Amino acid sequence: MLNLLSFHPNPEAKKSYVKYGAAFAQSIGAKRGGLAKIVGSVISPHSTRSVDSKTQTTTAAKESGEGKWDEIALAHYPSIQHFGDMVASADYQEVNHRFRVGSLRDTAILCLSEGCVEGLWEKEGTEDKRGGEGVMGQEGRGVTSKL
Repeated sequence: MLNLLSFHPNPEAKKSYVKYGAAFAQSIGAKRGGLAKIVGSVISPHSTRSVDSKTQTTTAAKESGEGKWDEIALAHYPSIQHFGDMVASADYQEVNHRFRVGSLRDTAILCLSEGCVEGLWEKEGTEDKRGGEGVMGQEGRGVTSKL
């Protein structure tokens, strides 16, 4: 899942979201196979964005519509069912409402799927070692995405 995150401008918003992230990593996400792969700040070459080194909060000129997203987070789940089980659970909803919802001005969550472009991993005279044709899918079948 690709999470696009826009925080409320107050410093407490980011601190609250960090608590959500810790709860995700330690329990609610981890026990359902969720794993945060990448978390990072979104920057623009023309941004007036700055980061406070003490609080790690980001400020930007959002009034102009520039820099709508402050951060991205990429989380991996074994399946969409694992993600659904997590968001439907009482423990997730408690942490979500306590730390996440109030900290975000806006958010978008995009469901992504792993794939491989045919031939991308192949070397001349060798077979892709990740499962025949591409990325290992469920039941050990190779899954190849065609563009």
